[in-house]
Formats: sequence, C-alpha cells, structure tokens
Amino acid sequence: MHPFSNFMPAFLLYATGGSGEKPPKKKWTRLVALIIVLAVVLTFFLSLAFERSAKDFKMVCTDMTISWGTLTLSAEYKSTPANYYEIGRDILIATDPDFTEVLPMIDRKDTLAGNALYKFDAKDLPDGQKLYVKPPILFAESESTSVSVPAVVGASARYHIKERSSSSNGDWFTVESIDITEAEPGTYTVKTTLAMNPYSKSILPRAPKLVSGETTYSGSTVPHFDGDDNLDSVEISFSVPADDADAAAALVAESSLNISGALVQMRAQDIAVTSSVKSLSVVKE
Repeated sequence: MHPFSNFMPAFLLYATGGSGEKPPKKKWTRLVALIIVLAVVLTFFLSLAFERSAKDFKMVCTDMTISWGTLTLSAEYKSTPANYYEIGRDILIATDPDFTEVLPMIDRKDTLAGNALYKFDAKDLPDGQKLYVKPPILFAESESTSVSVPAVVGASARYHIKERSSSSNGDWFTVESIDITEAEPGTYTVKTTLAMNPYSKSILPRAPKLVSGETTYSGSTVPHFDGDDNLDSVEISFSVPADDADAAAALVAESSLNISGALVQMRAQDIAVTSSVKSLSVVKE
C-alpha cells in the first residue's frame, strides 16, 4: 500500500469541510488545506507514473579488451529483480551497424551478482575497428494458463496470459514440424518446431514437456527471431529412449506436448543499454 493511502481520506474531509470535522472559520485556511491535498494527490500519481515508466532492465558495458584474437567484454546488469527476466538472445557485437558481420560468441560467464563476462572471436580484427553492440532480447515472467496439444504436425494452441495490469487471449502457435534423429544407441532426439502466430510473436512458451502415458520428458527451448527481432519460431528438443526410429516415432505419435507457462518479450524502450567503452556504439532500433 502506498504511504499516502491511510493519510488522504481524513485530510480530504477536513480540507473540504466534510462531516466529522468542524470547517475552518476563514476561507483562506480551507484553501491552503485544499492546495496541500491536491499537491499530495499529484505527488501520489506522479510517483506511480514514474514507477511505471522506469526502465525494467539496465545493462552497462564497462570494459573491453582484445588479446590473442579474443575480445573480452565485461557487462553489469542493474535494476532487475531476481528471476524477473530470461534472455532469449544475448547481446550481439558486429563490425557494422547493420549487423551483417557479427562476431561469434565463444563464451559467457556470470561472475558476481548482476555481472557477466563475454568472450567473442575477434581473429583478424583490425586495430582501431569501431564495434557495434545490440541489446539482448529479454522475456519477462507473466501469469499464464497451461496448454496441451497432440504431438502432431498441424496441432495448434491458444493462450491466456496476464501481463501486469492487462490480460489477453489468442491463437498462440502451430506445430510446424517434428524431426526424429538418433542421438546415440537407444536414445533419440525429438525436435519439435513451433511456428508462432503473427499476432503472438512476443509470447515465448515455457517449461515444455512431452507426455507419453505416465512418462514425462522435459524439453530444452531455442527461440528464433525475425529481422525485426520479434519471436518467429521456437525449437523444442526432447530426448527419448527407443530401440529404433520407428519405435521413437510411435512414442511421439501417442504423446502430447504440454506447455506450462509463458514469458512475454520486453519492449525495446524498457531496456536501457549504455557503454563506457569508447570503441563500442550501441545500436537500438
């Protein structure tokens, strides 16, 4: 509850001369009291507006070094509550502002709380090369209902999510393809590709499971984005035991695909990225 909430009702009655309080004898006294009330109310709503407009995520590129063909970048994350976001695609570094020449990421390590250390392949990078960095694509938690569809091509699902103060429903995704390949003797990988509905390209399926009878297999999710950095499709991989490809296909045919939650893609304006590295230039569409 906001600190002004218990204070305002009684003070408002006094200022307006309502029941329970004897009105001031002088009009200017009542006017001053009313002005104070209006100032308190204005401060209350301005504080709410500021809270809603504050950046959800802040990332500062603090240091960069290049040694033996490896570019190392230090980044600091700020003002994000724990478990509030997940990274759909990490930061990109390129030699051109259109990001046609992207440096391959070699490694990322999370160091102290809120800090990360990135390593990129920078072989043959000329001295004095200006580099461009693109912010990560982030997804925030949301309240959502779970969905279950048959694990067959063409199956589609709808969603219901509640994002902060609003909620929505709609067509979510369609199972576009299911590929089964042998990972090792006795184990097969089931890769399921979900095509996102054009109107649901900001909603990422979370915690997918392949359910076959009484057995449940957890999956790993890889999101793919279009040229405008909107979620375009999702690949979900499951590992299942089977003697051969036919047995694996039979298992999948009798299974269902369960999605227990969803994440909502953050808007670009909610992500603040800055750099104290002079050779880096932040590109934000």
